[in-house]
Amino acid sequence: MGIAAGPDGAMWFTERVASRIASVGTGRCRSVTARVTGRTEVGSTLRCALANNSGWTIAATSQVWLRNGAVIPRANGRTYVVKGQDAGKNLTCQATVTFSPALNQMGAQSKTRPIGHR
Repeated sequence: MGIAAGPDGAMWFTERVASRIASVGTGRCRSVTARVTGRTEVGSTLRCALANNSGWTIAATSQVWLRNGAVIPRANGRTYVVKGQDAGKNLTCQATVTFSPALNQMGAQSKTRPIGHR
């Protein structure tokens, strides 16, 4: 039997004997969510705000920023300063959370935020 945290916030598991896959939800909402906060203008600082709705203890987090769906090189912190090349594009943050003590991981992606032209 294998168990993994799914992107929907549920714990998914396999049962070898019966060849089944099933899930157990949290009953609350998505366990981990991410959203971009801040002004969407060139020169402004955006933040990847992470919410842990699971009640589980977080051991570590990581973030990555995307421009029009592609990873922005070296943009892997909780904050991102909007650059000139972001104008007219959409920015998104992805967050990954590692829970303790089991070290299960879950990820979340924010809604896209359009960046205005200069």
